[in-house]
Amino acid sequence: ELERYARSIKALKDLKWRYEEGPSGRGRAAAGITNSTGCSSVWGSTYPYNPYPFPWVNHLFQDAPSIAIGIFEGHMRKMGDNFVTVRRAEKLLDGSYDPETDEAFFTDFDWQQFTDEEFNLVPPILSIGGDGAMLDIGFQNLSRLLASGKPIRVVVLDTQVYSNTGGQASTGTYTGQSADMSPYGKAVHGKTEVRKELGYIAMAHRGAYVHQTSQASASHLIGGLIKGLQVRRPSVINVYTPCP
Repeated sequence: ELERYARSIKALKDLKWRYEEGPSGRGRAAAGITNSTGCSSVWGSTYPYNPYPFPWVNHLFQDAPSIAIGIFEGHMRKMGDNFVTVRRAEKLLDGSYDPETDEAFFTDFDWQQFTDEEFNLVPPILSIGGDGAMLDIGFQNLSRLLASGKPIRVVVLDTQVYSNTGGQASTGTYTGQSADMSPYGKAVHGKTEVRKELGYIAMAHRGAYVHQTSQASASHLIGGLIKGLQVRRPSVINVYTPCP
C-alpha cells in the first residue's frame, strides 16, 4: 500500500514538472496546429521567425485534417494518462481506490469519458487551410474529420481563390467572379460554376458546429471561435479573409 502511494506521488511530481517546465522549459503547449500548404503556411513558416508559440506542422496540401486526426488521438491518449494520474491520487486520498475495478476503468479511459473540467483543460488541435485546400484537393479529408465526431477545430481561410499560386479560381469562387483562369470578358463572364458552400456541406454532416464569419467583424469572429473551441464535437470556422 505504501509503495502505491509513493508511485502516485512520483507521478504527480512528474506531471507538475511537465506542465510547469517540461523538456522545453516553457511548460505545456497551449495548442497544436496542422497547417495545409497555402497563404497561412508560407506567410507563417519562414525560419526562424515562426509566429506560432506552440507545436505546428505542415505536410501535403490536402493532408491537414487527416494529420489532425492522428495527432488528436495521440494527444488524447496522453491527456487521458494525465487525468488518470490525478484521479488515482484522489481515490487514494479519500480511501475509495479499488485496484481491480479502478484499474480496469483506467485502462480503457478515453476523451469521451473526460469531465467538462478535464475537457476544458485539453489544449485544442486546430487544422488550418484555405478554400483550395479544404474545399478542393483536401475536401475528402475534411469530410472524414467531420464524420469522425472528434472535437478538432477546423479554420478555413476562405479567400475565394487559390491566393498562394496566383489567384486561380477554386470551388469556393463565386459565380461570375473574375479570377485567374476564369476572367470576365466577352466570351466568358467569369467563373461559370456554382460556388461550393462549405457551411451547408459541414452542417450536412450533422454533428459539426459551423460558424461563418469575416475578419471584418472581429467580435463575431472571436465569439464564434470561442464557442467552436468549447464544443465536444468537430467545429468549422469559415473565415472570409484576404491572403495574409
